[in-house]
Amino acid sequence: MRHWVPAVLLLLSLPAAAAVNCGAIPVNATVDDIQGCLNAGGTVRLTAGATYVLSRTLILSVNNTIFRTTVNGQQATLQRLPNVGTPQVLFAVANRTGFRIYDITFDGNKAGWNLAKRQLICGNDGLRPGMYNITIHGDSRDFTLSNIVSANAPCGTGLEMEGTNFTIENSAFRNNGTNDGPADTRKMWADGLTAVRCTGGHIVGNRMTDNTDIDLIVGGGNCTVETNTIQHVSQWSFGGLMLHYFPAGGGNHTGAVYRNNTILAGGRILFGIMVGDHPWRSDCTSPSSCSIKVYGGSVTGNTVRNAFINLAVDGVRGVQIANNSLSSPAGNDVADALLPNCRVSIPGSNGFYAQNYTAAHVASSCIPMGYAQWSYEVGNCQRQSGTVQMNCTAPCTSDANCNGDFCCNGVCRECCVSSQCNDGDPCTMDSCVGGICKNDLKPGCQPP
Repeated sequence: MRHWVPAVLLLLSLPAAAAVNCGAIPVNATVDDIQGCLNAGGTVRLTAGATYVLSRTLILSVNNTIFRTTVNGQQATLQRLPNVGTPQVLFAVANRTGFRIYDITFDGNKAGWNLAKRQLICGNDGLRPGMYNITIHGDSRDFTLSNIVSANAPCGTGLEMEGTNFTIENSAFRNNGTNDGPADTRKMWADGLTAVRCTGGHIVGNRMTDNTDIDLIVGGGNCTVETNTIQHVSQWSFGGLMLHYFPAGGGNHTGAVYRNNTILAGGRILFGIMVGDHPWRSDCTSPSSCSIKVYGGSVTGNTVRNAFINLAVDGVRGVQIANNSLSSPAGNDVADALLPNCRVSIPGSNGFYAQNYTAAHVASSCIPMGYAQWSYEVGNCQRQSGTVQMNCTAPCTSDANCNGDFCCNGVCRECCVSSQCNDGDPCTMDSCVGGICKNDLKPGCQPP
């Protein structure tokens, strides 16, 4: 998500409670009928299999409300009515506790929009939040979302939330926004799940498919994010999983755990896992001008396959990264056009840009060796030297103890001798300095 703008509820007053059976809301119920049931609180059940078309925002307004369907495990659908007046969020919650939502599909109906109108709204920062599917804002806490689906948001996000002690589990976030690749400047992209603040939250076992900005992005908090699956089949995105800075979360991920997630990029994700916010910072006109605003957290045991850069670390301090499985970086002409300064020929990458693991502008962190020192300020890839500061080394008796690095006099290092630093690029001078590889550019050399 490029810029966080809190979604504004445009509905100024709630209608009176409707005279319908809130334990089994009929398929022909109006938006006023459903809102009336939500105003009453308690357990509100939509008819399983039904689709309810909404012309305005539904608001969950009572603490401890249970919102679900008449048949556990079977979905009902709330679908946006497109092209009507000022866009409004499909479903909204603010400053509520103890609510639970199960078995409901929130359909943003992006295909129903007039394309020119959709593009105009998505390009307007003031109107864009009205295109979100779900928002949970303020001091919302102790809530659960389970087995929901958020799909087809016209742009923005499938779910933007902040909260404390919550669970989002076993849900699907798919096909939100549109992104045809790096040349697509229409701003119709969307996150899957945008957690601007995750305090004591648990995001577990969810499926993110073909979202078009960042599939799962967290802006701070001691969150546990585990066993989620991110997969791309038909649409491009800028990132799979991202540790980011949003004002509500302050970029403080201290105590957060990002573990055992799987990202299957299909050659359609730029950064499989992005740790840090430098590529998104408009104030980062040069490496020296870019402060570090993202800090803390651990990123362990994740699997990333076939992203252009499987794991990128750029602009972070106090993070721990270990034991992630990275394989088959994509490398194709799309990424080569997007980041031409980092073109490098890697076997199996069709001669174009590809990388398993890059790091730059990292302070006081424990990260594995073996990175390429590249940074991405405002989308401009730059090869760096001397910009990674680490305070983590591991004892060893052999290379087998070093997770792909080398055992140098009893300590795991990226290299012991310069021959271990060959990056396969004829335009770099490879050397080992203090256990760290340096791959400095040769003056005047042009890649083949």
